[in-house]
Amino acid sequence: AEFGLPGSPSFEAARSNFIASQAGYAIASYLLQAKDRHNGNLLVSKEGHLVHIDFGFILEISPGGNMGFESAAFKLSHEMTQLLDPGGARTSAVWA
Repeated sequence: AEFGLPGSPSFEAARSNFIASQAGYAIASYLLQAKDRHNGNLLVSKEGHLVHIDFGFILEISPGGNMGFESAAFKLSHEMTQLLDPGGARTSAVWA
């Protein structure tokens, strides 16, 4: 809703920014071993860029030393896929 309806220029620009930043975020979080990647630790900027905002669990450093709680190489939540494919049909050009 913040960026307009799917298909509008503002929405498509924000979606493009989100996709590019999501790809970079996936690579960076994998290389830096960032953990605790829930939606509460993610921010979407006014331009649509994805930004990780909590680095308490990074480079295998964590309070208590337990880094085994998250094993996925990158985060792709249901909410993120809704931005990629708002209709949920998985037929959009950006989904393929």
